Amino acid sequence: MELRPPECTVLSSRLGVDPPCRVRCNDVRTPSYHGHKGEPKGCWIAHTTLCLSELMSLRRLIEPTLNRLSNSLNNISWRHLVYTVALHDVGKLTEDYIAKRPRTQHSVVSGCIAYEALKGLLGEAPSIAIAQACFLHMEHYLWRQLDWPSLALTVSERPRQLSTRTGLIIDALKQCLTLVSPTWDEGLLKALDQIPRMRSIKPMKKIFSQLLPESIALLWLILLIDNRAASAREGATNYWRNKVHDTLLSSGSGDGEPKPVKLAKLLVRSGIWPSTPLGPLTPTSSCDARG
Repeated sequence: MELRPPECTVLSSRLGVDPPCRVRCNDVRTPSYHGHKGEPKGCWIAHTTLCLSELMSLRRLIEPTLNRLSNSLNNISWRHLVYTVALHDVGKLTEDYIAKRPRTQHSVVSGCIAYEALKGLLGEAPSIAIAQACFLHMEHYLWRQLDWPSLALTVSERPRQLSTRTGLIIDALKQCLTLVSPTWDEGLLKALDQIPRMRSIKPMKKIFSQLLPESIALLWLILLIDNRAASAREGATNYWRNKVHDTLLSSGSGDGEPKPVKLAKLLVRSGIWPSTPLGPLTPTSSCDARG
């Protein structure tokens, strides 16, 4: 893997300090994705922490909407969204994913892990909704199989073994999260602590037997947050916050075109879709990169 992945550099700039796990990177680092040639890249801890940082920056915009949705959907709240974001990629902590073995769909395993970690804390229905959102966040890789129940079972037809380093990795993640927010829901910390105790992850038909509407609401939000955090993989210059910031600055040059029109064109050309609220915009400077 890279000496220091861009995700870690961007995270340091977002936090204002290096993540605590930087000093023991070799012990806790595991890939957040694989390159075109199958090589492990990125950092799962950095990506997950960036996702939760993106989520917290949108809380003022998202939480009121979730509160309104809860009037008609029972199993959705800000708390449920936090759990979904934190757990959506835990399937990447399996030995299969780290080694990039064939037929390894981390989103299916993430759903199974999320259900097991949450069912004792939230009960059956909320845990299934979160598990389904975790599963579906990579459904564009799985769309060829259109039968919902058989899809999950055929992709994850055998138990998956978690990495022997999972406990160390989860502890490192929790340390990073204290820099995003000093306090977190106690249930989230308990759910994370459950993960290293799972020796193997088996597919569970009941998770995927019936699609819950709450999972779709959670899915849309996790897709937004996941993609924003993942933009850090292309470096600080292409991290979405920096790209928007630079685009806003460049839209101010006078060339006779109305500024709003020019801004809209620049945002579209930059690959950033401007139809959703951006939340507080704090640019991340590549000058902060260390190491």
